[in-house]
Parts: sequence; C-alpha cells; structure tokens
Amino acid sequence: MKNRKIQIIKIIFAFLIIVIATEAYIICRKEKLQKYVVLNENLVYEGKIYLRQVDHLIAVQLGEQCGITDLKQQVFTIQGEDKSKWICVREDEMEGIYKESSEMDITLQSLKPNVLVIKDNGSIESRQVKITDTTLIEKVVSQLTDKNRIENPINISVLKKVIMYSGSHPGLGYICYYAHNDDGKCYLMNSSKSEIWQIGHELMEYVM
Repeated sequence: MKNRKIQIIKIIFAFLIIVIATEAYIICRKEKLQKYVVLNENLVYEGKIYLRQVDHLIAVQLGEQCGITDLKQQVFTIQGEDKSKWICVREDEMEGIYKESSEMDITLQSLKPNVLVIKDNGSIESRQVKITDTTLIEKVVSQLTDKNRIENPINISVLKKVIMYSGSHPGLGYICYYAHNDDGKCYLMNSSKSEIWQIGHELMEYVM
C-alpha cells in the first residue's frame, strides 16, 4: 500500500514538472516572437514595412510562427521563401501574404511559372489537372500582354480556378481564373478580375 502511494506521488510530481516546463516553454516562445505593428493594411517591424499583397498570392506551406501583431494576429514564415522578405498573417483561418517593401512585385510574367494546376472546385470530388509542360505554360503566359487585354468578356460558360507555381518562388502560388464563352473565346484573368486577357485554346483540352 505504501509503495502504491509512493508511485502515485511520483506520477503526480512528474505530471506537475511537465506542466510547468510546458508553460515555461510557451512563455519563453511568446517572448521571442517578433512584434509587428499594423499600419493601415501593412505591417511594420524594426523599421521595415511589409506590404499586404492582393489575394491572388497564396502560401503553399506555412513554416513556423515567427511573430505576432499588436492586434494579436499570428505571423508565420513561408516554407521556401526568405522570411525577411515574405511572411504570412493568419487570423480566423484566413491568410494574407505580405512582402518587404523593397522586394519586387510578383506578376504572372515575372513569376515564370513551370507548373499550372486547373481546379474544378464545383465538382463533388474537387478534381484538378496538373500541367508541367513548360512550353505550353510559356505559350499561355506569353499571351498576357497589353494587346490581348480586354475589359469584360461576355457569355462566360466555363470558369475554372487556376494556380501557377514557380521554382523562383517555391513557397507561393499565383491564383487566376480561366474562362471561355459560348463563342469559343478563351480568357485568363487575375483573382480580382482587374486584368483580363484573351488567350488561345491551349488549355481547353485540360478543362474538365
């Protein structure tokens, strides 16, 4: 009976040590987190300004939490990206990408994508097609010029989400939308639809 009491005391003691150590680790980690200040839609940290990017950029995979804002939003690194230049803020399961102000903006042309994924989120299985034919992708991107820009396509019958990836920014994906209308014309537009280009029929065979 005495041995049993000793064992129980040992278990309780070990449990308390684990709890105390865990609490100490959490407190220590919080103290080491970088403190970012929210300024309008942007962030400031040690004199550096991080600019909020529009919603066409997404993080492929988040890294570790590296900071917290003065509004208690979590700040994460992005796997594959320089953490001094690119970060991600998460709040209520929503994520926003920020870049250091001196970093170049990412466009579909500058990204030079080598992988293109077409998603069919409207299907039950959320099917997708992955394209790695760089010649085809380059041909599509080469058509995103001022000459091919239009204001507003009409009679759109198909609209698919497209995500482009690149080795130059392995941690980021660029969201745009592919569409074609009843007249057989095809379009590619950014996520905000502020830029719309008429393109050829290169992607039609991949649309589910």
